[in-house]
Amino acid sequence: MKNNTLLPALTLLILLLSASCNHLSDHHVGKESQTVPAPDSLWTPTGDALRDSLLRLSVTAPPDTNLALLYRQIGRTYANNDFEKAKEYYIKSDNLSRELNWSLGHYLFASDYALILYRQGLADSALAVSQKALDMAKREGNESRAAVFLFDMGNAYIVKGWNETALNCYMEVLYYSERENKTNWLLQAYAAMVRIYNTLGSSEKAIEYGQKAVAIDSTNVYALLWLATAYYGDRQYEKAREYYEETYRLSELQNNVYVKGSVYYRFADFALNSFELDKAQKYALQSLEIFKLFGRQDCCLIYIQLARIEQVRGNWDKSEAYVNEALQIVNEFESAKMSEEKKRCYLILYALSVAQRKYRQSTHYWSEIALVEKEIAQEATLRAAEEMAAKYETAKKELQIEQQHQVIAYQNTQRWFFLSGIAVCVVILALLGYMLLLRNRRNLALLERNDALAQMNATKDKFFSIISHDLKNPAIAQRDSLQLLIQNGRLWDTDKLTTYYHELLKSAEGQVELLYNLLGWAQVQTGRMAYTPDTFILNDLLSDLGLIRKMAQNKGVTLNVQIAPHTLVTADSNMLTIIIRNLLTNAIKFTGSGGNVTLDISHGRDGARPVSTVTIRDTGIGMTPEQIQNLFRIDRQQSTRGTAGEEGTGLGLIVCKELLEKHQSVLHVESQKEKGSTFWFELN
Repeated sequence: MKNNTLLPALTLLILLLSASCNHLSDHHVGKESQTVPAPDSLWTPTGDALRDSLLRLSVTAPPDTNLALLYRQIGRTYANNDFEKAKEYYIKSDNLSRELNWSLGHYLFASDYALILYRQGLADSALAVSQKALDMAKREGNESRAAVFLFDMGNAYIVKGWNETALNCYMEVLYYSERENKTNWLLQAYAAMVRIYNTLGSSEKAIEYGQKAVAIDSTNVYALLWLATAYYGDRQYEKAREYYEETYRLSELQNNVYVKGSVYYRFADFALNSFELDKAQKYALQSLEIFKLFGRQDCCLIYIQLARIEQVRGNWDKSEAYVNEALQIVNEFESAKMSEEKKRCYLILYALSVAQRKYRQSTHYWSEIALVEKEIAQEATLRAAEEMAAKYETAKKELQIEQQHQVIAYQNTQRWFFLSGIAVCVVILALLGYMLLLRNRRNLALLERNDALAQMNATKDKFFSIISHDLKNPAIAQRDSLQLLIQNGRLWDTDKLTTYYHELLKSAEGQVELLYNLLGWAQVQTGRMAYTPDTFILNDLLSDLGLIRKMAQNKGVTLNVQIAPHTLVTADSNMLTIIIRNLLTNAIKFTGSGGNVTLDISHGRDGARPVSTVTIRDTGIGMTPEQIQNLFRIDRQQSTRGTAGEEGTGLGLIVCKELLEKHQSVLHVESQKEKGSTFWFELN
């Protein structure tokens, strides 16, 4: 089971952390005002003693910072049961703070107001409030407040599914916390990094930051829970169990009911995996009892777990009842984040119907699974496209701001020279000549900038062309196929249904490949793919080519691998893996059945310098000189189908070329039409 099985639990933890780091302890400015009891006619009692006492004080308090803090305290008494009332008093506090020109009051308002919006599910509105406060904090040079709002924005981006953008926010918080050695902030920053890397499936990084969090405070149950989850995601089950047991022990001592429920859920998972069904059921029911206290949404995964237990026992009716309860929760909340839970429900229902030989129902459930998978793929594609578009707009605005700053700087320089020319008449001609020179330089810079903007627009146009064409067409084909399945599913036999399912899978795999290439290309373009070279044996890096061999075998292509033993190279191993796998995949794609693809890595010397040459040859369809000339130009790329009808955009080769440039290497191409192609490069 993947890390996202604890998604509802971790979401609540995000809220708890956000509240703890955003809301600083209230402190007053100046002496407290002397107040007298207010007439009851000026306010309406609410029945809450604390709130009524605050309302009574607010009626007669003078309009100073104390009153702004008083409005904030009243708003916080409503924060858990009446969001609109809470926002009303937060806005009163902010309006008064603006009148008093009190920046701390505005910061407190932004933290509280964004948290309310966040809890209402209005992530975009929360981001807008936090971004405005962040800009203000940066202008004032208030780094501690900037870190607060960066953390808030990271949480909001997680809700939107913009994991890479959230990671950037958390990295800035981490940099500030480490530099200032703020222990409490470091703990929360490390925890955020564990959550984001667990979400991204990077277990090694998640474990690294989880260990750092536990090193700061080994009694923090959340730090222990996050580290245990990271080990579980890395399949280090014994290590994970050790930390879950320690988490349980501390949650008992600290009476932390929610964490205890999370641990019970994982204990049930361990027991189920070892077929200790009675123990698994016991832990699952204990977890369910706890999560019912916090809301039905948190119970969804527990019902799925109970359904799996009853399925293994052969109690099909009980299993189906639990699944239906989970589906009811999914339908109640209609959250895009619950698509995976919905898919699991239908997978269990499909297995139950097959076990009971209810084949018509199994066909229906399989169709539902296909629909949910399509929804998941579309959601991932839309999130990625939305995040890329936002990054593009941000980069565009930053470029415009930089241009404006340069224009302002130039105008100031021009004014200074003009005034100096009036004061020193003897150098007027020299100053005029200098101004003309500056103007020429400015025009030249503008011309160069316009060229850069033109290139950016060409790249943008190609990028959106790929999204609108290459992502749209497979999605439409999938929709049409699913419509045919819905209309004719009961009439077609199993073979025909299987054929359509394979076509749907093939289309989805093409979309996933395109999405990976788009994301890889975007990372290279924005400089987010860090180059970290190391010296290693190349044979070890390429020891597992199972997926590539499977691809070649399925297509009837012979894959030959010839690697000189003990070949040492200095390179970024992650980038080199991407390069070689992309080139091998491309060679197989354009080689027909019965053809050959060869990976040849030889070791030699260029004078006193050792050199390794990586060569990928195929006997495929080859390329014309014109195709080779446009091979690495995104504005000239043409979509070319493989020998088995595989679709592509050419982005994979562009990513390879740009990654090799980071290695100070060049990707060479030799090809003839109908005689195959050869790609090769050298590494030190």
